[in-house]
Amino acid sequence: MRIDKNTDALSNRLLRDKTSRPEDVKTWFGLSGKVKVNNGILHRAGVIIIIPHPPIVNWFLRSRLAKSDKLTLSYDHEFGHLQTMPIFMIYLLLLFVIQWRIYRSFDWLNIVIIVIASHALWEFVSELSVIIKLRNSYFDIYRKKLINPIIFAFIMIGLNLIYWWKI
Repeated sequence: MRIDKNTDALSNRLLRDKTSRPEDVKTWFGLSGKVKVNNGILHRAGVIIIIPHPPIVNWFLRSRLAKSDKLTLSYDHEFGHLQTMPIFMIYLLLLFVIQWRIYRSFDWLNIVIIVIASHALWEFVSELSVIIKLRNSYFDIYRKKLINPIIFAFIMIGLNLIYWWKI
């Protein structure tokens, strides 16, 4: 499904070029970064340091989609991480402050739970940024395959509830 002329051109380039250079991007708050999504095993995204990582969330969310849609939505999701970085940083700081105010200490389990909860929120808001960007096109792409995004949302919310249940 074609989303628009620019994203269609992006997905065509991603389909034919497995080793494309990272795209230079600029966030809404002025931060410059790079995003690279390809047909390979690793995606890359970051600011200053480009972090290679396995696209586990994208594999799950896009498992039954056409290849061009997978690549385009994955690119938007990775760019969404850069766009939503302030939300992630504020939430991570908030969880650490709450932990400190209640217990006046950090143990390894609490740190792991905080990292998992904050990363789950970041994944969730990154996908929300894709939905906001594409609006109805997002749901057109998924048509009858909406189960993966629904399961994803429940898992990410559940991982956050673990933190709030723990305190």
